[in-house]
Amino acid sequence: MSTDLVVQPEAGLLSSDEVLQPVMSLQLAKQRLKEFQEFVREYLREGEDYGTIPGTPKPTLYKPGADKLCELYGLSDSYEIVDKTEDFDAQPSLFDYTIKCVLTRIRTQLTVSTGMGSCNSYEGKYRWRDSQRKCPSCGKEAIIKGKEEYGGGWICFGKKGGCGAKFADDAPDIIEQAVGRIENEDIATLKNTILKMAKKRAKIDATLAATRSSGIFTQDIEDITSDAPVQTPKSSKKSAPPVGNVKCTECNAVGGHLPKCSKRKDQQAQPEAKPDNIICGQCGKMNGHESTCQYAVKEQAKPALTKAVVLILSIERLLKKADKEGKREPFIKLHVVNNANEEFDLYVWHKPPQDFFTQKVIDKNMLCEFSAGKRADGTAYYSLETIFELAGQGFVDNKPSQQATMPAYWKMGSHRV
Repeated sequence: MSTDLVVQPEAGLLSSDEVLQPVMSLQLAKQRLKEFQEFVREYLREGEDYGTIPGTPKPTLYKPGADKLCELYGLSDSYEIVDKTEDFDAQPSLFDYTIKCVLTRIRTQLTVSTGMGSCNSYEGKYRWRDSQRKCPSCGKEAIIKGKEEYGGGWICFGKKGGCGAKFADDAPDIIEQAVGRIENEDIATLKNTILKMAKKRAKIDATLAATRSSGIFTQDIEDITSDAPVQTPKSSKKSAPPVGNVKCTECNAVGGHLPKCSKRKDQQAQPEAKPDNIICGQCGKMNGHESTCQYAVKEQAKPALTKAVVLILSIERLLKKADKEGKREPFIKLHVVNNANEEFDLYVWHKPPQDFFTQKVIDKNMLCEFSAGKRADGTAYYSLETIFELAGQGFVDNKPSQQATMPAYWKMGSHRV
């Protein structure tokens, strides 16, 4: 039997292996932080890999930046759907996904970190959409208020992808449409977008944990929209009631007033509210859309204008097809000939210049600009856009100006072959 004394540790004390201690020196930690900050400054691009959201204390890490950080540290990502709800029968449909992202070292296949991310269709940017007036003819959200000098009414604006149809000021198919923030009736089309957003949030969470960069970056605030009311300091002054989607009884505008409305002065006295940041649920861009997004407004090329001198051969006054209210707008068809002795019809759609095409200007010259268009059957037609001079009279903004002298090289008849 051994008689050696055994020394027992004092009760309540931890051994050196059990005490939590730094795994690196302070100098090494500072060096790694400096290297990481230099990497962010030299390799990551602000606005593409990260960015500062107004009102946040730290930059926000975007998915492209998370991808570059994973590449730098040699990490691969894998995903698991932890929980999901897909209820097509709910009103509106509910899609809710919770994703777990696992980051592992490529060389050793050891797990480095995990991150969680979730997204659902009841988030404000998916549940609601900004509704604009749709054209009853083509279905495009391209309806604008027509200018008074061109007859007013509502126009399906061609530059916004519209068909050019025109409607009366009080057309019920236009003024009775709901505009502004309305519930998205087609959430099912965003199902894949919502799933990918949850996956994206999970990866950014895992990347921040793996790279220990939460002190430099914050979580993906770019994906968060505030649906809760913002608390503002109480004031003794009574605030004006919200305009909302109330329709004006005088000008029929919804949520405001048209420039010539007598009630507009009350609206102008109110300070203009700062718009909230809105992120597209399809492409993820804030306050706009990527060029490839299905909701992006496709810019259409402006019609080419041809400036020429033409001789007016005949004038025919016609009426357009009746609209839904039975109204028929007048227009003029000019039969003209150009310098190349080519005869064609030139249509005058705008009202202001129509009054100047009388029998007196037949066999008279006109310096003008016109555009070309195509009918449904593919045939071309030409529309008068601007008159510079008509029968020796100078024009400005399609209205007669002071008498002008026509240049000798395009005097009446000099262009005929």
